[in-house]
Amino acid sequence: MRKFIYLSALLVPTILFLSSCSRNTMSERDAIKEQKVAAAETKRQELQTIVGAYHGKFSQANGVEQNVSLKLEIKDIPTPTEGSVDPVMTPTLTGYFRFNVGNGSNKDSEYIGFAVQKADFNPSQNKLDLVVTNSDYKDIIMTAFLNGTNLTGTWTAPSAAVSGDLNLSRLTSGDESSSIDQLGGEYGGILQHDEKGLYQYSELTLTTSLKPPEGLRLVATIKIIFGDWNSNEYLIYKFDPVQYNPLSGQMIFKSESNDVMFSGYWSHGELNGEWYSNYTGKVGKISFKKETKPKQNQGQLFDSVKGTYTGKLVNTNPQSNLPERMMLSLVTTPDSSKPNGIAITGSLRLYFGPFDSNEYMEFPCSEVQFNFLTRNLVARVNSEYKFTLRGISFQSKITGTLFADALGEVGKFEVTK
Repeated sequence: MRKFIYLSALLVPTILFLSSCSRNTMSERDAIKEQKVAAAETKRQELQTIVGAYHGKFSQANGVEQNVSLKLEIKDIPTPTEGSVDPVMTPTLTGYFRFNVGNGSNKDSEYIGFAVQKADFNPSQNKLDLVVTNSDYKDIIMTAFLNGTNLTGTWTAPSAAVSGDLNLSRLTSGDESSSIDQLGGEYGGILQHDEKGLYQYSELTLTTSLKPPEGLRLVATIKIIFGDWNSNEYLIYKFDPVQYNPLSGQMIFKSESNDVMFSGYWSHGELNGEWYSNYTGKVGKISFKKETKPKQNQGQLFDSVKGTYTGKLVNTNPQSNLPERMMLSLVTTPDSSKPNGIAITGSLRLYFGPFDSNEYMEFPCSEVQFNFLTRNLVARVNSEYKFTLRGISFQSKITGTLFADALGEVGKFEVTK
C-alpha cells in the first residue's frame, strides 16, 4: 500500500508536466495560424485599393488606340497551415482584360477577352504588375501605377512585337453604361489606284458577333463602286471571317474566293491601309471612315463603263470593207445571277454616214463580258457576220480589235464616251 502511494506521488507531476507541454504545443500552432490569418486580412485590405472595373485606352506610337477594359477582383485561395485542419484563405487578385470592339456599352460590349494569369500589387509603390493571356494572341504584360482612380503605365505583347502606353480609369456603377467606339457599322471610303492616278468610292459593312468561348467574330462586305456614289456599277465582296488582331489594330480582309484583298489598321472609327488585286498586285491606299461618304479633291474618279461610245473603225483585213464610223452602246443593270452581280447588254452600230444620219447597220450584242478590275471587254454579235469585239476600257475610252468568224481580225477601233 505504501509502495502504491509512493508511485502515485511520483506519476502525478509527470502527468501534469506532459499535459502542460501538450497545451503549450497547441497554443503555438494556433498562434501561427492566427498570424497567417492576420497577414491575409492585411493583404485583403491592401488589395481593396486596386480592385474594381477600369476602362480606357491602349495606345501605340503609330497613333493606333484601342478601347480596353480591366476587371480586378479578390479571390480567396485555400492555403494549408502546418498542423491545422482548416486552411487559411489567402486573398489573391484575379479577373479579366478585354478589348471592347463590338456594339454596346462598356458593360455589354462585344469583346476579345484575356484571362488574368498573374497579378501582383505593391501597396507601398501603388504598382501593379499584370500578365493576361489569350489562346490566340498569347500574353500581354502590363506595368501600371495607381494614382487615385487611374491606372497609367506601359504594356507589351511579345508575340506580336507591339507595345505602348495604357491609361485606364476606374468606373463607378453609373459609368458602366457609357458608350465606346464601336467597330461594327457602315463605313464610306476611297480606294486609290496609285499607278493610274485614279480613285473610286467604296462602302464597308462590318458586322460583329460574340460567340463564347472563342470570342469576337467579324464578317465584312465591301462594295467597290465604279462611278459616283449613285452608280449602279459595283462589285460586292464578302469576307467571313475578317482577320483582326486587337493588339496592333490590324484587319485583313482575305478570301480564296475573292480576287482582291484589303489590309488596314482600325482606330477611332477609321480604317486606313492598302488593297491588292490578284491581277496586278498592290493597287493603292484605302481609307474608310464610319458613317460618312467622303469626297475626293485630288485625282480622277474611276469612270463607269456604261454609256454610248463613238469613234473610228479602221479596216485591217483586205477582204473587209466595213463602214469606218462605229458606235458602241453599253447598259449595266444589277443582276445577282451574274458572277459580278451586274448584267451588261449593248449594241454595235456601223455608220455609212455621219452619226446623226439614218445610214447605219445595227447589231445587238448577244453577250457582253467585262472584267471590272482588268477592264477587259468582250462583246459578241450573233448576226450573219458573227462579230466579236475585244478591247480595253479606260476612263471613257475603249480601244480594241474587231473580229469576224469567217475572216478573223477585220479592224481596229477606238471609241470615246
